[in-house]
Amino acid sequence: MMSDRLGQEITKELSEKVIAHRNQFYDFFVGKYMEGLTALFLYKTGKPVNSAKIELALRSGLSVAYGKNKLGNDCILGLVKNDNTLNNNSIDLCLNDRIATGKDIQYIIPENLRLPTQTEITEMDNCTSGSFTIIRNKDLWLVNDYDIIRHYADELSEIVASRFSLIIQAKVMTVFYGEVGNESLEQMIANLYNGSPVLKASKLFDVEDNMFTINNASLAQNLQELKTEYQNKIAELNTLFGVNVLAVSKESGVTESESNGNLSYVKTNLNTYLRPRQKAFELYNKRFGTDYKVLPNFKLNIGGE
Repeated sequence: MMSDRLGQEITKELSEKVIAHRNQFYDFFVGKYMEGLTALFLYKTGKPVNSAKIELALRSGLSVAYGKNKLGNDCILGLVKNDNTLNNNSIDLCLNDRIATGKDIQYIIPENLRLPTQTEITEMDNCTSGSFTIIRNKDLWLVNDYDIIRHYADELSEIVASRFSLIIQAKVMTVFYGEVGNESLEQMIANLYNGSPVLKASKLFDVEDNMFTINNASLAQNLQELKTEYQNKIAELNTLFGVNVLAVSKESGVTESESNGNLSYVKTNLNTYLRPRQKAFELYNKRFGTDYKVLPNFKLNIGGE
């Protein structure tokens, strides 16, 4: 992009700018995607449910105790400290024979609203006893959601950094030759990069000997290819969390069979998260005659540009 004989300050500044841009993208993408996942499911019921708090806990790898408080109201009781219970399919079948109690809950409600005795609702007695259900993110926890997001954030941040670098290159289309530390030359480069239409130069500056223009005709095509790859990576990530996306990437029209080519895989991933949520509330509905339902938010588009 520019000669090694230029002052290293300008080169270093631009390199650091690209690195900082990449790191900033990584940080906010991971956070924004996690925020988006909290809206992936809709909690349908006649009673208020703090679904965002539930989803935030679940996506962070925690399980939620949901049940009755001392006033008889349904609410989030707290987080589950010991998830080795009868309804947990992630635990070895020989070990999960216990029923959770209030001792297993890290309460987030005031002490004066806690029932003196709390037990988990199970199918062992056909849901005829118990005061709370445990909501889990997945039945089988072999892969951490946060690790998946960070894996794709690594790839996406490199794509974004490459795009940002190309944008800078599009602005720096001129190479200057000069002595290292030449402040006048560095000032000229800085002014050119910042969009100044007029440059001042000394009489010793020779246009033919000290500068030439780079042909950046392929930059637009490279930017488009990087954008396409960015969208493909977002589509892959969304698919892993059950968010439906096109199965193919084409500039022209896409047929219905092509667009639904990975629908079964999307549904499988979606059900990985939907099933344990529904199961927890099915137990609760059977115990108390409520009508809690968990539905996927099909209108959601996470991570798109």
